[in-house]
Amino acid sequence: MRKYLFYAFASLALALGACGGGNPRIEVSCDDFYAQARQVGSIELAPGEQFELVLCSNPTTGFQWEDPAVISDPAALEQTGMIYEEPAGRAEAELAGAPGAQSWSFKALEGGRTQVTFTYSQPWDGGEKGAWSYMLDITVR
Repeated sequence: MRKYLFYAFASLALALGACGGGNPRIEVSCDDFYAQARQVGSIELAPGEQFELVLCSNPTTGFQWEDPAVISDPAALEQTGMIYEEPAGRAEAELAGAPGAQSWSFKALEGGRTQVTFTYSQPWDGGEKGAWSYMLDITVR
């Protein structure tokens, strides 16, 4: 029972954090990538503002998002962290091969435009490269 309450409260906290006045959070699901392997997004930030980008990830398939992210103008944006998030729901977490997500945090530095590019690949020699990609256009004002 405690485990169910933990998941319920954790889900509520994530939902409230996403709705509140906190840092922006961009999420791209596996379904989004299955529909279109190349995804594009955009965001505007003020200097000093932080945001989080969450991309579906399933390391049990041998694929992973390349880290660190490729930032076209490091003077405008810095990556401040990256973590892997386990599958959220209890039923999903118990399924072998259930996808989780990789979550990056970034901080806007100075005014300008930059792009952040992510590629989902199997990192070993001969592994599939560029199965999915995500590009985020960022304007710092």
